[in-house]
Amino acid sequence: HLPEGHHFLGRFAADLGEDDFARTELEKTLELDATREDAFATLITLYSKVEEHHASERLYRRVIGALGERALAFRRQLWRELAELYEREFADFASARIAYD
Repeated sequence: HLPEGHHFLGRFAADLGEDDFARTELEKTLELDATREDAFATLITLYSKVEEHHASERLYRRVIGALGERALAFRRQLWRELAELYEREFADFASARIAYD
């Protein structure tokens, strides 16, 4: 399976409003290639649209973990956004502080 194919299907489905299918395809994209910032951004937008904040948190953690030591700038961005999610949606300032560090 190629991440590009799943990403294409996910974006196309999102454009058509087929959000469940889009989420599935974008998740597959990130499973195959966690560095796909475009797929991540689209997926987070879909989760935010329906206020699936816990799903967003799991996605951040899963992608950060999958990146390992790769894509340093992207990892930093994800940690910062995760911290903001903790503050804004969960009022969990202790977790936010850890994510900021």
